[in-house]
Amino acid sequence: MMNAPGMAVRPETVIINPPIPYNGQIPSLKVDSLITIQGTISPNVQRFAINLSTSALPNCDIALHVNPRFEGTFVIVRNTYKQGNWGDEERDGPSFPLMPGTPFNCSILVTNECYKIAFNSVHFCDYAHRVNKDLVSYISISGDVNLANISIKGNKEVSQIGMAAFMPQANSPPPPYSPYSHPGMAPGMPPHPGMAPGMPPHPGMAPGMPPHPGMAPGMAPGIGAMVYPPSPPAVPYSAPFPGGMRVGCMIFISGKVKKSPDKFAVDLLFEGGIAFHFNPRLNGSVVVCNTLEGDNWGPEERTSTFPFKAQENFEIIIMCEQDKFKVAVGGRHLLEYKHRIPYQTVTKFSIYGDISLTHVRVQ
Repeated sequence: MMNAPGMAVRPETVIINPPIPYNGQIPSLKVDSLITIQGTISPNVQRFAINLSTSALPNCDIALHVNPRFEGTFVIVRNTYKQGNWGDEERDGPSFPLMPGTPFNCSILVTNECYKIAFNSVHFCDYAHRVNKDLVSYISISGDVNLANISIKGNKEVSQIGMAAFMPQANSPPPPYSPYSHPGMAPGMPPHPGMAPGMPPHPGMAPGMPPHPGMAPGMAPGIGAMVYPPSPPAVPYSAPFPGGMRVGCMIFISGKVKKSPDKFAVDLLFEGGIAFHFNPRLNGSVVVCNTLEGDNWGPEERTSTFPFKAQENFEIIIMCEQDKFKVAVGGRHLLEYKHRIPYQTVTKFSIYGDISLTHVRVQ
């Protein structure tokens, strides 16, 4: 059953392909109510927002504002708008779990004390209630995403499997490192699309929602994450892929380039060599990619877009697709590398060169 914006949503209802921006009524929240949002993030995302509010009126109280930001900083901001004012932002959390141009799901579990928030079936954070949960009656979603569905389940419909997503990981990554600027767009990447008619002036803000502090005017289902290791790893570093490489696997690598760097590399290894050699060369401002079979290197693939600088933080995301690896740096797509070796043969990875590591996570 499809629900039009503004229609009351009954328990167990799934809203199929809701428009963006979306603003719809929901049943009263109870302990163990579960809201799940599934969709796809725009390749050129700046930000998007999920809001649980007390009404559809402009300037109403927003009990929970979840705001992933890809521009300027790489952070998921949580906050509350109450009686005409924003509260204190909460920004801490594990490694940024989202990637431009990929599917995502966000689940919000209601408890007596807080909202438990998970992304891609992995617990991300808790957010203590600042507005009585019983007053929440609307959900709004806006920004640089396309939605597949929104579901709201009552406490009797939430399974133990669903609850498992909200258990904090035993080896959670450390809090995010210092904010850093995103590199320029990769060649051929389209500019950010214009706002659709009726889109609010602030990406990630619902219609009628008050401007967020600090905003300038005009502005894949996952599995459990594995973190290597719980403390900052030494370089060189290597680790296996539990269960082997698979489609949808993502490697998150956070660290800092050294003061006088030459180069560094990330290698995805198979028994006979290197399936994917990702090699940023600081001495030539070029990223070189290649495959090593036995003792023989293949033809190099190079990109002139170079997002690394000496003494600057970085986050690299490598994602495996059926026919290629995709690489993003600082939340922006950088390159694609067609498989020359079957990805299923990849068993481990290594990181080495003129960098220090903050954390490494495989999801």
